[in-house]
Amino acid sequence: MLPPGRRLVFWLAHACSLGSGLACSAPPPALPPSPGAHAAEACAAPIELEYEGTLDREGHFARPFARATVNVRWHVVWDGGATLRLDWTEWEADRDRAAAETATTWFVGDRAWSDGPVDAVDARALRAAARSTLPCATPRHQRVAHPRLGDVVEDATFAAPVVQNGVSLPSAIHLSAALRDNSWVAELRLTRATPIDARSSLLRPPVIPAARLPLAPRITEVASGVWTFDLDDVDARTVVVELPEGLAAIDAPLGSDVGERLVDAIETKFPDRSIRYLFVGHYHPHYTGGARAFLAAGATVVAPPKTAAFVDWLAARPFTLAPDRFAREHASPQIQSFEGRFEVGDAARGIIAINIGAASAHTDEYTVFFVTGPHVLIEDDVGWFSSPEGGLRASGRARGVFEALAREKLDVTTMLQVWPVRTQEPTLSFDAWRSLVVARGAGR
Repeated sequence: MLPPGRRLVFWLAHACSLGSGLACSAPPPALPPSPGAHAAEACAAPIELEYEGTLDREGHFARPFARATVNVRWHVVWDGGATLRLDWTEWEADRDRAAAETATTWFVGDRAWSDGPVDAVDARALRAAARSTLPCATPRHQRVAHPRLGDVVEDATFAAPVVQNGVSLPSAIHLSAALRDNSWVAELRLTRATPIDARSSLLRPPVIPAARLPLAPRITEVASGVWTFDLDDVDARTVVVELPEGLAAIDAPLGSDVGERLVDAIETKFPDRSIRYLFVGHYHPHYTGGARAFLAAGATVVAPPKTAAFVDWLAARPFTLAPDRFAREHASPQIQSFEGRFEVGDAARGIIAINIGAASAHTDEYTVFFVTGPHVLIEDDVGWFSSPEGGLRASGRARGVFEALAREKLDVTTMLQVWPVRTQEPTLSFDAWRSLVVARGAGR
């Protein structure tokens, strides 16, 4: 565990970037609400809006707390009532906008749909952000309970209103939101506002089924003493390895809500064994987001230094709005960092954790796990994916992992990938994976 002084400094240094609610700098000057005075009918008139600007995001980059800015275009269509459509296009500054893909999210009543049911955390945050673009929206500064980050602040502030086609709207909007696996700040400017007929073809949502209910994990023994616990409803997986000294979990996905479901399933499956370790492959939310649940269960988190420090920061996050188990139990985090390699267990069944770092072409610290005995290599998300043409193809980052394994001289017979869960089988023979890597070539 990091010393208390280092934990406080580390937390204060990075809390502002993730909506801790701390007064980290002077607040911006108050902006007028949007719009000023409006007739009630204008506030509920069907409308089509376009905004463009930038979006600054955290959560999926090479190192903890790194951020990146992309260009965004929001196309918002509203029927004046319960149906709202958000077409979201984003592209990097050095990329061709024409090649950018657009994702459409529908909000109909309390349901949300994109290419499938939208996660409840994402649906709440996106709905609030999209509704902040509508006529008569009001400024918002709201503390929200988040399953990964705890107490966060989401806000919406507006620049002076302008009139387009007889409708008064803010000329610019500042928005912040915390989604399931990333948080962002957007600066948007109004580019178009057009009143429309509520019967417009733009307002014909698909049939939206009820939200996906939480499911019990699918539990599979993929090799002797190596188990996968899969949650299809959130596309998440934890791997469990039976060791002589107890259980080792590999990866804790998404948030305390998901982590607690997995801990409960593991403890039910192995009632006489404790979760001794939680290993995390890299810091991204699919692998660290549920760490607090495993810390509450008494596990020691094992990770390279930067990832271990990030988990320690997550453990220090305030969870006062919706306390998770770790907050309710006032537990102290047990966190152990390592450089290079870390080994537990024995030759019959053990884990060799190897930080291959930048060789992953993904994150600065990236740990793979070799299970002795069954000769299984576990990696998070850079091995292979389903091909649009059918079958599988190696990830563009797979060669770095392949070359790192060759340097370590590990006798791997089976590859096990943690994510994605819904779209492909989790295991491949090493020979099959090597063939995919060779076919892919050296390109990243």
